[in-house]
Parts: sequence; C-alpha cells; structure tokens
Amino acid sequence: MLLRRSAYKPPPRVYNSLKFVSPDCKDFRGLVRSRAPLNLARSRVDMARLKTIEISSLNIVTQPHSPDRYIDLLNAAYRNGLVGKVRGDQKAMIGSLREVEDIQGTRALTGYIFLYTDIDFNSDWLNTQKNDSADEEDLEELNIPEHLKPGLKKVRFLFIAKTHRLYFITKDESGERVGPSIIGRAIHSILNHDIFKKMKEDFGTVEVTVTPTKEALSKVLGIPDISKIHISVIRPNPDDDDGAEARFLARMEHENVGRTDIILSRQRGEPGIKPSEETQVIAELASENGFVKAYGYNAQGKRVEEATINHPFRRPLWLSETTRSPISTMIEYVKGTLRR
Repeated sequence: MLLRRSAYKPPPRVYNSLKFVSPDCKDFRGLVRSRAPLNLARSRVDMARLKTIEISSLNIVTQPHSPDRYIDLLNAAYRNGLVGKVRGDQKAMIGSLREVEDIQGTRALTGYIFLYTDIDFNSDWLNTQKNDSADEEDLEELNIPEHLKPGLKKVRFLFIAKTHRLYFITKDESGERVGPSIIGRAIHSILNHDIFKKMKEDFGTVEVTVTPTKEALSKVLGIPDISKIHISVIRPNPDDDDGAEARFLARMEHENVGRTDIILSRQRGEPGIKPSEETQVIAELASENGFVKAYGYNAQGKRVEEATINHPFRRPLWLSETTRSPISTMIEYVKGTLRR
C-alpha cells in the first residue's frame, strides 16, 4: 500500500524582533531580526510589555555662546539649588545632574527636573469639615517641616552642549505627562535667577524656546486670510545659521540687538498678507528662536489665530522594560540625530 505524501506545509518561522525602534517607523524597518525562532505566545507577552515614552526639547541660547558655558550654567543652577517659578504655587529646580560620557563629539548632562507645590503657610486655610476658614486652633495641628514639598513630579532630561538642546520626557513609561510649555517656563525661570547677577558667574539673559514641530510654521502662515503676523526673533547662536539667516543674524549683532520683533499688518481693503521669501526665512529662524504668530480668517470666515509655540515637537519612542531605561532610550535617539 502506497502512502500519499502529506500536503501539510510547516508555518513560516517567526524571528525575535524585539529591539528599540521609534513607533512612528510604520514598516518597522528599525526592527533587527535574530536567528532564533520566537515562540508566538511569548512574543505576544513581550510585545505587550513594550511601552512608549514621549520626548520634547528646548532650544537654550545665551550670549556669548560656547558649549562649555552652557555646561557651567546648568552646573551652577544645580550646585546653588536655584528654584524657578512655573505658575501659581508650582515651583521647579534641577534635582539631580551628572555628565554623560558616551556621546561622541559633545559634552552632555542628564538628570531630573523637580516640579513641586510650594505651600504658603501664612495664607488662609480651609477647614472642609466646618466648610469655613480654619482658625488658630485648627492650624495648631499642622506640623509640616518647611523642607517637605507636596506634588512632586520628576522629569528626566538630557542636555547636549553642542546643539544647546535640552531633551526631556513629556510622557514617561507609566503614562504620566507634563506639558512642554511647563518645562520651558521652569528652565527659563531657573536659568535667569537673580542670584546669577550677584555671582562672578553672570551668564546674562538666557533665552528658552520650546522646539516646535516641522509643520508648525506652515500651519501659522497657512491661514487662508492673514490680517496680522507677529515675528519675534531672539538672536540665535552664530553657528546655527547660514545664507539669509546668517545675514539677518549679522545685522542683529552689528546693531547690538538681542531681540527683533516684526509686525506685519494688512492694508485696509487689501487681500490677506502674502509673506515674501525673505519674511519666510526670518519666520523660520524665529520658529526655533522665539515665535511666530498669525491672525486672520479661515475658509469659513471665522476669526482664527495660530502660533508656533502652540505646536511643540513631540516624539514617541519605544522602549522595552527588560532592556531599556527611559534615559538610555532618549540618549540613543539623540545620538541618531547627531549623526545626521
């Protein structure tokens, strides 16, 4: 009796593909396959354990400009325990700081920004049981040491001296979020602390811009009927620019100008503003060093306004709980940007 050969075909082998990638890489070209077959049940478990973080960045500018000067600035802020005001009773400080050694071609620092609530013990207190102001007898029960602060939020960051960019995590591995504008205000307040004016280490005015998305400027200048454009340019560092931007920077330096504000208003009775090529170049510079804001009307005739500061850069990154920490994930991403 002849036995027929079975038509059964084994399923294709599945390989282990768990390695750091950016989730916006749609076809997962960043995945690297190993030669070991992967158990499908285990694969589902491992994939479930993959999480994302989200990062944003700040452009920090001080004059005169040098990479070491930025390192000195952050070290001085940390060493002196400088506290900056964020909003209301929320304060911020650099809670930890250390140098990163393995990023080639630049000095780098990493650490935590601490956000917390600074309670004014001399303000009025509420007694929720009485639904009235707390009296002296109620307040006698308070025993909170001055050095303890509630509402702590720890935000990891990475500063690259060469590009004077501060990258920070806006959504951590547990899903906790913080707004880019909050960190921008915190860093600006800390680095412009009055104590620097009393020290030998006077770093002058430190400008901080929240990095916008690449599409932010086109959204601002893409309003169908623009009635007003406000372009605010903070004098950038000289190694950041070329061409028309370099000429504009040279003019600012020659005139001893730290900030230039350009206001374009539509002539009454005329159609919407059409920015020239030169205006667009200056606006591009301002989007990374200052801001661009436009006012006008959309296609439906409704009044609208757009600003680059309202469209912060946000980059999601995959990390594996078993192999990657959030800070090492951020370091690997920044290394990639420096190689481009």
